[in-house]
Amino acid sequence: MNFKQLATVMVSGVLLCTSVLSQAKIIDKVVAIVDSGVVLQSEVDSMLRRIKNNAESQNQSLPSESELKEKVLEQLVSRRIQLQMAVNMGFQIGDAQLEQALEGIASGDKISTEQLRQKLIDSGEDYESFRENLREELTLNEVKNGSVRRRIYVGAQEIDALLKLIEQHGNTAEEFNLGHILLTVPNNPNEAQLDAVKKQANRIIELLNEGQDFKQLAMTSSAGSKALQGGELGYKSSNEMPTLFATAIKGHVKGDFMGPIQSGAGFHILTILDIKGRETVEVNEIRSRHLLIKPSIILSEEKAQAMLKLFTGQINSGEKTFAELAKQHSEDAGTALKEGVLDWIESRVLDPAYKEQIETLEIGQISKPFRTSFGWHIVEVLGRRVQDATEQKKREQAHRMIFNRKFSEEAENWYHEIRAQAYVEILPES
Repeated sequence: MNFKQLATVMVSGVLLCTSVLSQAKIIDKVVAIVDSGVVLQSEVDSMLRRIKNNAESQNQSLPSESELKEKVLEQLVSRRIQLQMAVNMGFQIGDAQLEQALEGIASGDKISTEQLRQKLIDSGEDYESFRENLREELTLNEVKNGSVRRRIYVGAQEIDALLKLIEQHGNTAEEFNLGHILLTVPNNPNEAQLDAVKKQANRIIELLNEGQDFKQLAMTSSAGSKALQGGELGYKSSNEMPTLFATAIKGHVKGDFMGPIQSGAGFHILTILDIKGRETVEVNEIRSRHLLIKPSIILSEEKAQAMLKLFTGQINSGEKTFAELAKQHSEDAGTALKEGVLDWIESRVLDPAYKEQIETLEIGQISKPFRTSFGWHIVEVLGRRVQDATEQKKREQAHRMIFNRKFSEEAENWYHEIRAQAYVEILPES
């Protein structure tokens, strides 16, 4: 069966025949064939409604109905390609992972998941549809991350070079929220095709300088992945964005327009929507000393707790020191030889019960016996400090910057590749 025949079968499959009138009543129809799947008119209508409602709530203008439909259809085609990839790659978002994501959304709004459900219902949303749309979004992220990440390698030399550059020039602690318009060119374009697209890009620059809204022009004209979001790319440091963009925005201020900038994908137009200073990363570290007694078949919970009460009394009376008792009796082999000292560490990585104790004690104060998942403890806080990022943290940050820049570049390349490889047929409107 060829694709035309397949389309006919699929279209027929969504017709509801009314036996009484012997007439077919269309309840949905296929608007595009994407490999072995389809895009339905109802999906296009649903996304159009969401975009229009969102634009209305934000008092934002939209492109013409035909242009908007075209962009929505392309986005749905993209989703269908990636969802089919998810099936082939074995990606599946289970209910537990979905519930965790819903809890995260609710937590961000400072409400419960039940309140989130009611809020959606009150706003006219179908809750089950919202859940399944979220499942799709999580799946798309898994596919994109899984496919793009393995195309990226960050070497130690790259990290060293970036750290050296930051050290030489200083970290400006700036993050830029860029607006982006992409005008694509055909594969292997000739001079006439390049000139035509460049003229279009220059015309957009003229419109922007005349006061046209950048986000509206992005929605109308851009072929970039964020076109329906007004071309807004989100906050990134210059080290995290594509090198082409980082070079283009140097010396520019908020509201400036840059372009057209030519790349293999086409011509780019940029604006700086906002600039903010990156917050300084501070690490709260605590140095403590502890003594651990583990209950067992021989040693009951009560006896372990009683032993620690005895040790606390001996320390407080001056009969023994915490250090010598820890060295003699602690069952934490890693710290016993160091007189119970757990050196500088972020409390967030510790057992929750241990973390709670050391965050509430004064320096030099000894806790009452308390239970963790490891056994019974007493602990003394020896010191607190606020540290700037350690060398390891700096390397992690440099790795993240390089990775994010490469990810942005590779994600665009990956999408264009899978789009070119997919069979896509947009069916004519009946």
